[in-house]
Amino acid sequence: MDVVGSGTDYSREAKFTETVAKKIYYGPVYMRRASEPYMTMGMAGHRFDAGALVVELNLKPMWDIVRQTKVGDHGVAYVVDAWGRVIAHPDIDVIRSLRDVSSLAQVQELARHLRQGRSASRAA
Repeated sequence: MDVVGSGTDYSREAKFTETVAKKIYYGPVYMRRASEPYMTMGMAGHRFDAGALVVELNLKPMWDIVRQTKVGDHGVAYVVDAWGRVIAHPDIDVIRSLRDVSSLAQVQELARHLRQGRSASRAA
């Protein structure tokens, strides 16, 4: 995981090519060791010679925030990825399975809202 100077060529992988082309890259959330959520993120400078940085982010620290969040007397806070899979939840078993909650009304409403926001920002 923490390797320096391996000599591995990532220049043809999407995480690098999309970072260079779009200046930012958000990869899908995946599980390491069957219990820790990670995602790949890349950022590139606006000048060609500025280079690009691609990192693997451990999303597990957000679990503490979700566990501490109170929603009324019986509510539960959770975090979903762009595909509606749960990546942070007070119940670890829900996270391990990357449970799909995309059919829930509140998740669909959020996805609709985010799509509209992206459309509005592109039009501006």
